[in-house]
Amino acid sequence: KDWEVSCSAGPAGAEAEVETTVGEALRTIGANPSEPFYLNAWAYVRGGSEGLAEDFSVPKFFERAPDFLSSNVVLGNSSIDMRWLYIGSKGTASPTHVDTNLSSAWLWCASGRKEWICASGEDYDLLTAGTGSAAHGYRSEDSDTDSDPLPDFFDPQLFAKWPKTRQARLYRGVQEKGDVCFNPSRCVHAVRNLEACVSLTHNFVDATNLADVASDATRSLREEILPMCREMRPKSFLKHLSRSLGISRAELSQALLDLPSLLSDENVEEAVSCAAGGAEPGAEREACRAKLHAELRRRLAKVKPAFEEAAAELKERLAAGLSSSKK
Repeated sequence: KDWEVSCSAGPAGAEAEVETTVGEALRTIGANPSEPFYLNAWAYVRGGSEGLAEDFSVPKFFERAPDFLSSNVVLGNSSIDMRWLYIGSKGTASPTHVDTNLSSAWLWCASGRKEWICASGEDYDLLTAGTGSAAHGYRSEDSDTDSDPLPDFFDPQLFAKWPKTRQARLYRGVQEKGDVCFNPSRCVHAVRNLEACVSLTHNFVDATNLADVASDATRSLREEILPMCREMRPKSFLKHLSRSLGISRAELSQALLDLPSLLSDENVEEAVSCAAGGAEPGAEREACRAKLHAELRRRLAKVKPAFEEAAAELKERLAAGLSSSKK
């Protein structure tokens, strides 16, 4: 099956969204290399091309997470839905954005050259204030109509149009062929292709960003999932959401019912151990594990109560509704 995708046609800043297929997008790029066209965010695993993973190895520092994080649908189902290929001609770009679910990412540039402008994650609140759902990884065209846009980092008048960016720590650099770029959680960034580019990126959830992702999941539960659950019958709710997420109702139901225990002490310990496994065995790994554990505990203390409260309400509503429907 030729997977349907959304692409960008036209130069950066004046691009138009085009609905097409992967095959047609590749033919368009090949036939008109001088015309800006971007096959951006092709979810190749979801699109049935997971065999591509046999052609590369994930850098050992990334994606070190247990299945209960990488396959959790409320956290983005990163093992399936956050693995993308980007293929674009010179002059195409990804406008200023925050990565989905406040996840982290690594990006390998297989060919071409990319220019990046990234802000420190500590300036996330400064740069996203008043931007509505764009602050949570939604595209600007899908964001709230009454909200402000994120700053255009490549605009020559950046500081004049968005004065608050003067206070932000911005980093600019060029990614060459073969380079891997790491993009941490909460990092506001923009990227443009200086040449025709092919790149691969995986977003992921692990112990380094779990508190941020849990915070975003709490927002999603409160603003999106719980309101839907309150308005619909449990079976209808599960049917609708399972279709949207591309998983079975049984899988979805179990994942939502298990959600209140996601941030349990046992799960946190497992997440930390997995993440620390990227360090060299011995004293270095133990030091890494201890630092990760302390930092994650500190940051989870701020978000865990709200997450568990929302997850518990969802579980209660689903359990009660499903029980009554069996009677």
